[in-house]
Amino acid sequence: MIHQTALRACFDAHDGYKPIGAAHNAFLGFAKRAGILEDPHFAMQWTAACKSASGKVQV
Repeated sequence: MIHQTALRACFDAHDGYKPIGAAHNAFLGFAKRAGILEDPHFAMQWTAACKSASGKVQV
């Protein structure tokens, strides 16, 4: 249900019926509740650690 609410908020913001901030907050609420929200500082460190000397991401 929270996913549907967040998705609807995103669609409504895209169509101009809601402010983008409302969609952003709805998505953050969904991500926190689903346990998929990552700390951006940790994610940036992880991304930087995965880069090779050439600057390309190692897969």
